Amino acid sequence: MRVAREELLQCLELCEPGLARKEIREQSSCYVFLDGKVMTYNDEIFCKVKSPLKDSLSGAVQGRRLLGLLRKMPDDEVEVYSNKKYVMVEGKNKGAGVRWEKEVLLPVNKIEQPDKWTKLHPNFKEALTIVSECAGKKQENFAIICVHLVPEYIEAFDNHQAARYKLETGVRESVLCKRDSIKCVVDFDMTKFCETDNWMYFKNGSGYTFACRRWLEPYPDIAKGLKLGEGRKINLPKALKEAAEQASEFAKENEDDQDIKIEIRSGKIRVTGTGQHGFYYEKKQIRYEGPPLKFYISPALLVALAEKYPECTIGTNKLLVKGERFRYVASLTPEEDEK
Repeated sequence: MRVAREELLQCLELCEPGLARKEIREQSSCYVFLDGKVMTYNDEIFCKVKSPLKDSLSGAVQGRRLLGLLRKMPDDEVEVYSNKKYVMVEGKNKGAGVRWEKEVLLPVNKIEQPDKWTKLHPNFKEALTIVSECAGKKQENFAIICVHLVPEYIEAFDNHQAARYKLETGVRESVLCKRDSIKCVVDFDMTKFCETDNWMYFKNGSGYTFACRRWLEPYPDIAKGLKLGEGRKINLPKALKEAAEQASEFAKENEDDQDIKIEIRSGKIRVTGTGQHGFYYEKKQIRYEGPPLKFYISPALLVALAEKYPECTIGTNKLLVKGERFRYVASLTPEEDEK
């Protein structure tokens, strides 16, 4: 079947979060083409979208090989068809075959399906964008690597920072979703959601469906940690956005910890990103008089704070950012304590 390369590529990229990096079950690293849909499933994430190939292709295709091929082909249109061993993708004077299996073994049709959709709160994307950055990246314990959703708010923490955003989430009860799973929702302009026994489903206006596992594990009470008494008021400069973006280019070389370091001194704030092959720092002016302090934060969260919540309060060992719906707290360390 002849199809627009970009249209097929967009469908595959929508379902990319559900591809397993390692084959945890048979065909979990594959795109499944079935009943006019493209699907992926890796035990933690399930994705589904309408296929531009319609019913012309049915089976499981090696995912990253097909995705990489379509990204590099320059043709506006490609011919896609299958033979006994390969899914063939052909452009002008070029083509490639990607191994596939006609029999679908991945249990995509056995996953609980949504029934009643609920409209997402208009601030849900902003809330999830900010809060998910505070969840841990390493599995020190299960709660730390999760985002906690309750009917009245979303929250997360990692023993060094914590955030809570108040809004009507629509969930029935306290539920956890792994940070690396649910944060994918931010990129796809989701408008509705649905809970099943084991999954949190989201979908957008074009019909793309994304689901991540929901967990009913206990979550620590972080309310006390989000409180702060008297302190010094400071304002983060909006120009921190460019500094954070530059520093993140180095910090993102680190697989486990991509946070950047913030140092506050009298009249100055310094942003530093350190990676495997070097580091970057930048200084900005700030109205602050007091002892040197430092904390660590994700670049995306620092940008959000500087743009939307620039006013901060520095108390004893804490930095607090407070908005109408939002609270963020970071642990502060005297700069001279750093090794």
